Amino acid sequence: MKDKVIKYAARNVPNFTESSQRAGHIAVGEMYLTKYFFPGMDFFYLFPRMSLEDLRLLDRGKATDKEWFLLRNEPGVTIKTIDDIENLSENVRKSFLTIKNSPLKGPALQTYKAAVRTMYEEIFVGKARVI
Repeated sequence: MKDKVIKYAARNVPNFTESSQRAGHIAVGEMYLTKYFFPGMDFFYLFPRMSLEDLRLLDRGKATDKEWFLLRNEPGVTIKTIDDIENLSENVRKSFLTIKNSPLKGPALQTYKAAVRTMYEEIFVGKARVI
């Protein structure tokens, strides 16, 4: 986008709720790295394997969690979900939702990569839009 950067990541609810996954640390690091590479720009941190309801669940359950607090309160950073992508092809949307809580390996990883590729193309050509 002209005035924003979109960074997408494969985050899902278990990444933030299961201690064995520790993806919150990685997400925060990626957020600050993106801010470093694009100084002064706002950015959307897009988690296409999550829904708005998933965000609400994390906001309620992880409100005092250090990583979640940083992600949700960093100026210029907005977390977006699959529900924030307007006009995304229904088959792409379904692909993300079918693997939303799956570990990304094997067939789930293949599904994710194909869905991301199509999502990127649709956003890039203007068919879909992050709102």
